[in-house]
Amino acid sequence: YMGHFLSVYFFSPPARPHGMSTEELASASTAPILVKLQTYIKEHPGWLAAMRDFQKANCQHFNDAEEHSQEQMVIYNNYLALVEKQLGEVCAHYGLTVEQVHAAAKEACATDENAQRVLDALLAKAEFVNFAKKMLELKNAA
Repeated sequence: YMGHFLSVYFFSPPARPHGMSTEELASASTAPILVKLQTYIKEHPGWLAAMRDFQKANCQHFNDAEEHSQEQMVIYNNYLALVEKQLGEVCAHYGLTVEQVHAAAKEACATDENAQRVLDALLAKAEFVNFAKKMLELKNAA
């Protein structure tokens, strides 16, 4: 779950709920967990580069067919594994467990409307179909 949260927030094009991008909503949030995540990403540019490099290296395997191949599912699962590894780096940096990050995100959503909007936008994009769509967009843009 948290891997999806980070994956979608940091590696997908911004959604525009209420006229603001996901990143703008997160920036407007004072939720400590979102502030920590943004700070880490800004201080570790290679973290984002690893995700973008993975997407660019694998987007050629996606097409607009209604059926998705087993190869595409393997790529998706490898991507999720990379996201989980990256999440582990963030957790280690701040001395947090994934469970603590999840609890902090849940708490932020209960008290911060912008955090809730970020989570809503992220969850809407966290499925394989949306990953495949993003990969196809990258392929077509190349």
